[in-house]
Amino acid sequence: MKYFLMLLGISILALTSMTCHAPTEPPTGADTTSNDWTFTVNKLGDGNSSQLFDVSIVNDTLAYAVGAIYRKDSSGNFDPNAYNLAKWDGRNWQLLHLPFYIFWGQQFKASVPTQAIWAFNGSEIWIASSNSQIAVWNGDSETSVMSVPIAVNKLWAAGENEIYAAGPLGQLALYNGSTWQKVQSGTSLNFYDIYGLGGQVLAVASNPFSSFESEIVQLSGTNATTISDNPITGSLMGVWFVPGQQYYVVGSGVYEKKTLSDASWSADAVDSSQTFMQGVRGNAANDVFVVGSFGQIWHFNGKTWRSYLNQTAVQNGGYGSVAVKGNLVIAVGQDNPYAVAAIGRR
Repeated sequence: MKYFLMLLGISILALTSMTCHAPTEPPTGADTTSNDWTFTVNKLGDGNSSQLFDVSIVNDTLAYAVGAIYRKDSSGNFDPNAYNLAKWDGRNWQLLHLPFYIFWGQQFKASVPTQAIWAFNGSEIWIASSNSQIAVWNGDSETSVMSVPIAVNKLWAAGENEIYAAGPLGQLALYNGSTWQKVQSGTSLNFYDIYGLGGQVLAVASNPFSSFESEIVQLSGTNATTISDNPITGSLMGVWFVPGQQYYVVGSGVYEKKTLSDASWSADAVDSSQTFMQGVRGNAANDVFVVGSFGQIWHFNGKTWRSYLNQTAVQNGGYGSVAVKGNLVIAVGQDNPYAVAAIGRR
C-alpha cells in the first residue's frame, strides 16, 4: 500500500508538477553510458494483491526482493501466510517464508509482509517487516530478529555501525551497532526513501493524501536538518545523488540540482504528465534510473533520458523501488493482483 496509495492522486499530481525544461547538457566531452537496455518482466504469486516493496542487488546472479506474495494451496485457496522474501539467482525467483514474531516478546512467529531490505553482501541481508522488526538473513536462513523503535519503509546503511531506518509519520531511527535510537526529524510527513554517499545522507517525506506537502531532510548521526525543496510543489518519493555532482528527488516529477547549496531544484526533461515517479537509483551521474506508475522505467545516460515502457508496462500498478549495479537493474512493484519484477540488462 505504501507506494501505490499515491496512484490515486496521479492526475492531480500531474497537474501540479513543474513544467519540464530541457535537460542540462553535460560539459563538452562528458562521458555518456549506453541506453541499450533489455528488460524481462516477471509476475510473482497467484494474485490476492501480491506486491513487492523493495529490492537489493548483491551481484549479477543474486538479488533479493521483499513484500507480500500470496500463493494458492492444493485446495485452490490462498495461503494467508505470505511469502515475504524473493530470491533471484540470475534466472529464476524463489519464494521464501521469513518468520517474524507476531508480537515482540512472545514466542509465536509468522511470515508477515516485509517492507524494506539492505544487503551488505550475500551472507548478511537486513530485512524489515511490517510490524517493526528486522531479521538478518545469511543467504540460507534467518540468524537473528531485533525490534525497531519505528515502523520501517526504507533502510540505508553506511556500515554495520551506521544503519538508518525511515518510516511513516516523520519517524527516523539510527542503529549504532548495538542499539537503535530515534532521530527527531522535524516533520510528521511519511518518509518513503533514504540514501547516502560520501558522508551525506538525505531522506524524503510526503503526505500520501496531499500533492502539496513534502520534505527533504539531511541526516548526520542523530541530527536532522531540513533542506529547501524550492520550488517543488508536488509529492516526493525517492532520492539519489552523487555528492557535489548531481542530486535527484522524484515524485510528481524528476527534480535535480548540482550541489545542495544551489538555491532551487530544476525540473528535469522526463515527461511526468502521465507518470508518478516512485524510485530513483544509479551507478553514476551519467547512469541513472527512475521508475514509477504504469510500469514506467526511464534511464539517463548523461545526456538524454530514454523510456522503456514498451518493454516494462503493467496494467494495474507500477514500480515502487529500483536497484542498479553495473549492467543489471531490477525494479519491483505490483501489477495488481500480482507482484512484479522487471529485470534489465545492458
